[in-house]
Amino acid sequence: MKPLQFDSHRRFSYSTSWEAVVRLRFALFGQVQAWYDDDEIVLGPAHRRTVLAVLALRANQVVTRSELIDAVWGEHPPASANGSIYTYVSALRKALTPRDPEAHAVLESNATGYLLRVPDEAIDIARFEALREEARRRYRNSDPLGAIAALDDALDLYRGEPLADLPGPFAAAQRERLKELRLDTVEQRARALVDVGEHARVAADLSDVASRHPMRENLQDLLLLSLYRSGRRDEALEVFESVRAITIEQLGTEPGSALTTRYDQIRSDDPALWPAETNDSSGLARLRPGVFVGRDTELAHLRSAITGVEHGHGGVIWIEGGAGVGKSALVAEALTDARCPVGIGVADEFSSASPFRLMLSCLGVRHAAPDPRRALLARALKGPRDPDHPADVASIVELVRELCAQAPLILFADDLHWMDSASLSVWRELVRLTADSPLLLIGAHRPLPSGAGLAELRDQTGETRRLRELSEDEASELLAVLIGPSPEPAVAEFAATAAGNPRFLTDLVDAWQTHGALAEPDGDGRPALPVSAAQVIKRRLAFLPARAQEALRWAALFDPEFPTRDLAMVLDLPATEAERLVDELVDAGLLRRDGQRLGFRHPVVRQAFHATMPQAIRLALHRQLAEILDAAGTPAEHVAGFLAAAPVPVDTWVREWVLRNGHALAPSSPKVALRLVRRVSSAPDTTDDDRSRLEGVHRGLLRWLAEDGSGTPAPEIPPQRISTGAYLADAARGRLADRLPPELACRPEPQ
Repeated sequence: MKPLQFDSHRRFSYSTSWEAVVRLRFALFGQVQAWYDDDEIVLGPAHRRTVLAVLALRANQVVTRSELIDAVWGEHPPASANGSIYTYVSALRKALTPRDPEAHAVLESNATGYLLRVPDEAIDIARFEALREEARRRYRNSDPLGAIAALDDALDLYRGEPLADLPGPFAAAQRERLKELRLDTVEQRARALVDVGEHARVAADLSDVASRHPMRENLQDLLLLSLYRSGRRDEALEVFESVRAITIEQLGTEPGSALTTRYDQIRSDDPALWPAETNDSSGLARLRPGVFVGRDTELAHLRSAITGVEHGHGGVIWIEGGAGVGKSALVAEALTDARCPVGIGVADEFSSASPFRLMLSCLGVRHAAPDPRRALLARALKGPRDPDHPADVASIVELVRELCAQAPLILFADDLHWMDSASLSVWRELVRLTADSPLLLIGAHRPLPSGAGLAELRDQTGETRRLRELSEDEASELLAVLIGPSPEPAVAEFAATAAGNPRFLTDLVDAWQTHGALAEPDGDGRPALPVSAAQVIKRRLAFLPARAQEALRWAALFDPEFPTRDLAMVLDLPATEAERLVDELVDAGLLRRDGQRLGFRHPVVRQAFHATMPQAIRLALHRQLAEILDAAGTPAEHVAGFLAAAPVPVDTWVREWVLRNGHALAPSSPKVALRLVRRVSSAPDTTDDDRSRLEGVHRGLLRWLAEDGSGTPAPEIPPQRISTGAYLADAARGRLADRLPPELACRPEPQ
């Protein structure tokens, strides 16, 4: 059989000597049907059509009789199943026999089963899947228009619900599979349309289907992006909030990292939402923040390199820094006065699906480029070829060489940590080119894992500038520019929790300006963070892998500083793996290490994870944390702190722990112990026997607190007189009054 091919109109063409067979066509989308030329073939009842569907979906393969029985009836076939299959196949063979007596048989039998011998082109689902594969090839080879044409053809074949009205487990499973393939086809078509700038068309096409499939985050991402680029920013934000509400309601969790990142980009009008092109000043303008302060040393270094390339000297500069620290803003500020062409490209989490995408964006290579060299390269790369082929890399490098022969060139690639492998191959060759060409490469990225290809290239070439948070003076200057000079102390304290991260600081100012006033600080002295602001900041970290997110969620429950070993215990990781995870979070600028203790580098991140945690989950985690630490031999006062930090529900373990450890807490945490005793005693499930034992613990704690100055304990206090302390000497009673609020001195009562 010859392979399927596309003709000039991107329609299927197929040639075969089996003319009678080619004239036979099968439709499995919608109701199962068959035609010979223009005449529809009568296929008979549902079970017979199910047999035909199985044979058609496995065309040119032998299907056993037992497989057909399973497909039609599942695990409970009738006793007559074997005979029924024979009858169905005989009837189908008669119906499908070509009218030409010399033509080959279509439905064959052999010792093991049955085989439908037809070319793939004769079956609509086979054509659908072949068109999808053709679209993938064209898209990988930078031909989005060809991909769109193939996907349009594929969707045209989808006449309705696949295998409509057919019974049996096989038909049900195939229906779900094919519905999923159709949705994926819609997504792929939308992505290709976005690539060619058809944003309004995508928004119109996706609105209905996205509303019917709120959990398909790739589909929602494309809708958000197309709405934003169509000038419908508010609608995009509303769509996300609707999807978020449904996700929380149905799954109990926030949307995934890619979708939340897209939402944050839209909310902040991130320049990365727009493709930037060489010599496009608007691309540079979109990268610049509204306010830029500080970074004098880094700016001077970048401007020196820019001056160097303008005088014919190439170079490579790497800008490394955590999320929100201002890498893009720094480079954009430095490039403002550049007097030579500047190409800008921004990678994202989807870049790996599009070979060379980042480099082609940097160079403005597209089909409609006014420069014929760029347009020619775009056409050359769209053909069916290996995207990692050295010749393609060489073609892109040769274009850069020609551009540098005309004038010095600066290429800025942002978010290199998401660079696709094909673009990395080009970037590596361009690094070599800087040695003898007026080419300045600037790459910005987050901290890279050791051993990564990009990290090795960075360590071997150029200069690396590691961007840290703004200094205290720079942060104060930014705050003054954003809200005016001499901010009130509460606002300054609130802003200080950003710890010099300009993105977080700007988010906090937005929150303050939105809410108009700050809530009172919470129990541990941290300025209260509005939940809406906490959600924004947490979403900015949605790119982190799930294990890192889990680590930060646990860390938010600890004190501002906590032992490294405690985090390792709650994560239940081997020591080496826990250490590696902590190293990644420290390198990413999210945690700071002081010997064997850890803390959040930006207190606002701790608040964000704490504030966005539902109370029920937070209480459960406090309870779980206390038990894990107790089992590991952690001192009782440390465990008590977690039980007392939140109103953890009293269960058997909590009750037994307080009874076992209450007395031991007297020297270090007597008030915490008294609060826990009262909480456990007041719990409705506490028995009278346990309550009596808890009263003994309560009396012991009071005795310890009522010691006189020489260390002599006060006399035994009868239970009936605990609430007044009347039995105590006047001096002991006075000490208790000074040291305890009245409710802690009173005997605990059940509620």
